[in-house]
Amino acid sequence: MVWIGGTLAVILLLVIVAAFLIDEPVRRYIEHQVNRQLHVYSLRVGKLDLHPLTLSLDLEDVSLIQNRNPEPPMVVIPQWHASLQWTELLKANIVSDHVIKRPAVYVTRPQAKSELADPTKSTWQDAVRKIFPVRINELKIEDAEVTYFDHPKARPLKLSHVQVALGDISNRAPEQDYPSTIRLDAQLFKAGRVTLDGRANFLTKPVLALNSAFKLERVLIEDLIGLTGRYNLQLTSGLLQAEGRVEYAPWKKTADIKEFLLEEVKADYVYRKHPRDEAGRKEVAETAKEIQRKGEVVVYVKHGKVLHGQLGLVNKSTKPEYRVFMTDVNAELDNFSNRLKELKEGDAVAKVTGLFMGTGRTVAAGTFGREDPNPAFDLDVRIVKTELKSFNEVLRAYANVDVSKGAFSFFSQLSVKNGQVTGYVKPIFGNVEVYDPKQDEDKAVARKLYEAVVGGVVELLKNPRHDQVAAESDLSGPVANPQADTWQIVGSLIQNAFFKTILPGLEKERGRS
Repeated sequence: MVWIGGTLAVILLLVIVAAFLIDEPVRRYIEHQVNRQLHVYSLRVGKLDLHPLTLSLDLEDVSLIQNRNPEPPMVVIPQWHASLQWTELLKANIVSDHVIKRPAVYVTRPQAKSELADPTKSTWQDAVRKIFPVRINELKIEDAEVTYFDHPKARPLKLSHVQVALGDISNRAPEQDYPSTIRLDAQLFKAGRVTLDGRANFLTKPVLALNSAFKLERVLIEDLIGLTGRYNLQLTSGLLQAEGRVEYAPWKKTADIKEFLLEEVKADYVYRKHPRDEAGRKEVAETAKEIQRKGEVVVYVKHGKVLHGQLGLVNKSTKPEYRVFMTDVNAELDNFSNRLKELKEGDAVAKVTGLFMGTGRTVAAGTFGREDPNPAFDLDVRIVKTELKSFNEVLRAYANVDVSKGAFSFFSQLSVKNGQVTGYVKPIFGNVEVYDPKQDEDKAVARKLYEAVVGGVVELLKNPRHDQVAAESDLSGPVANPQADTWQIVGSLIQNAFFKTILPGLEKERGRS
């Protein structure tokens, strides 16, 4: 019996020694075979430990590098343990389990653009599909970190403490299906939380296909500044919570939001006439066209709320610069969608309240029907008694006037149906007083302001008892662009009824003075 035990010990020792001796050849073989298939990436394996008795191996210091943009490595894995299932191997099936610890994923903007540039080219997904049939029973990722760098000087976007459990992954699964399970829990930015629970296909191109329930908790909106700053959208505060379901795949792109709550958001869009900013706006326009060409992401909101927000537009292209804003913004959305052709459960309804320029009580309400096939909606906007002196920077920039007293109100009702617009715009300026005694008399200034608003289209009506200038401008007529969708028409009407009427009109009046 002693010699039997000794023989087994010697055999075991030889197996261990043999395993040790073949570690390096196996490491080089894996690197070579994988890199032969990966034309746009390079795989590096720092160390490999093979364990024949347990049919397992350990990889250390694994990195995946994008050849076109090699810095930083896109994936760095300190430890990766893989093992084969004995029972499946006896059935001539290769089924494995994996545990990856503390991996880090780094993606820069150039790397992301390269990934998405041509989703049809041969990639790592093709390489995985070409090898012999493989199935992963379970893959666990522990304490991962994902970082996106939009710009070297911008704040990176980060997912940390990422815990992932994946199941039933196969390189022979149908491309237009979700064969695998996915569960994810992670810290989002500084204090937020994101969870996913659903199904996925990890071999679709250019990125994985996902169909999963999701939940966002206590996400700090200002952490997105590293991404939105490129497009001149400045975020300084806000807290987001949301839950619903997302399906993102080459064949379908939807976000079905059951409910969301956005609290105390403060956001400003900054407009500048600078080549860099013009390039940014051009990029946004081109991206929007590309999304429309490929099929946009359809967002549906069952119920959403915005509480105590502040939204503004900062124009740095004028002298002086000015900011138009609304404070104490509260909004509710029901049955809402960015694509009204696919509305569910009746009309979409939106209501917004706030204080225009911090003083003017504002109520805006809209009802939007299904585009079947043309847009159909009703809008009602009321802005009451905005202190005119809060407009002084705007007035200086466009009309070269400076007021010490006065109020501005604005009323509009618009309806679009069967390609026709009906409705009116009614601005009111009252009790206007100017700082400069050399300016025209107060009533004449009020008349000048009104002429700027209505663009001289209708005759002025004056109410001497209240020192007001008020009239109603009819906006009825055919829709300018019959091919436009609801949101394009709404944007055009807002511009024509307000921004393109007041501001250019004031500039025109300044030229006359």
